[in-house]
Amino acid sequence: MLRGYAIVACATLVAAHAEVSWPPARTHGVMATAGTCKGPDPSQVPQNGTCLWFSEGCTIGCSACIGEKGCMDGFPCCPANETGMLPTLNQSEYRTVFNVTVPFLPIPSEPTFHNPWRAPGRAPIMSPCGVAGGSSTPDSGSGTGAWHPTGVKQGFDQREMPEVAQGMRAVWEAGSEQEVAWSMRANHGGGYSWRLCPKSENLTEDCFQRNHLKFVGTTSWIQYGATAVPQGVANRTAIPAVRVSKGTYPQGSQWTRNPVPMCSGMYGGAQMNPGCEKPMFPPPIDTPGMEGVAGRGLYGYGQARCTSRLPGKSCSPEEYDFWGRRFNFNIVDKIQVPQDLPAGEYLLSLRWDCEQTPQVWNGCADVTITQ
Repeated sequence: MLRGYAIVACATLVAAHAEVSWPPARTHGVMATAGTCKGPDPSQVPQNGTCLWFSEGCTIGCSACIGEKGCMDGFPCCPANETGMLPTLNQSEYRTVFNVTVPFLPIPSEPTFHNPWRAPGRAPIMSPCGVAGGSSTPDSGSGTGAWHPTGVKQGFDQREMPEVAQGMRAVWEAGSEQEVAWSMRANHGGGYSWRLCPKSENLTEDCFQRNHLKFVGTTSWIQYGATAVPQGVANRTAIPAVRVSKGTYPQGSQWTRNPVPMCSGMYGGAQMNPGCEKPMFPPPIDTPGMEGVAGRGLYGYGQARCTSRLPGKSCSPEEYDFWGRRFNFNIVDKIQVPQDLPAGEYLLSLRWDCEQTPQVWNGCADVTITQ
């Protein structure tokens, strides 16, 4: 049973984005169903829309997110009388949208200028675990805020979701290296970090910011489907990880660039026209046998380009199947559990700061730390 839930009718179309797929997450997303936004067990709630937990209308240097209403490309989505801040992440090697291969042009009218990845960690969020549908108020129907997980009230805070059962949750020894994974259904560029907060404290963003985890080494992995890490590593390919710890918040916190490029062009493949013949930057792996709609290589926007109600986003059954197969991958990293971390119960938070959109996507998993 879900604590404090109001049961609601679900949206008939789901344009979903990202979720924790390992360790076992509160939203029931798993590695096998990566890129589909659906959980494996229909008897559990929610199983449709497992990756619709995020904060909408969030830009750097603002005090709060404002939802989608009134948020325009190239301008800060701040409450009244606030102007946001200048980007801190401008180097082309960290960029995922525009200016990927050319020097930074300091013009505020650039569409991504105020979006979260331009100063990682500096955009406000509504919850470190995300809220259902991105805000407490549905948008006009032109964006993602109109959708929320099946059976979950718009704006419900994932921190209030039932905890992962003790027998299923991850158990990490202090000082150990552990694997974490996430998946996406719509690619918005940017980059991500992992954080912990002890359940003995208030589960606030400030608590998670005090406990950023460091990545191990300079390698990530792309893993298609398969069983839970670390039991199954079939279809796993090592890729170079692009890490960054300068210009991030808290100061020195380590983040990793999203390794999967969108399609080249203004909308990154979010709309059917123009097409998706080329990637925004070189793909991390080849995809032989998956070039029916786009060229070879792991890139694109994802299956969500087919399910939005926006004009020009409808897909044929073949296209829908193509993007489902191509995006059935997980991004796997190793993180370092601090040696001095006290034993106890913790909540693990994924934070994905987007560059294409003024959104921050989150997910949480329950973790037991032992000494």
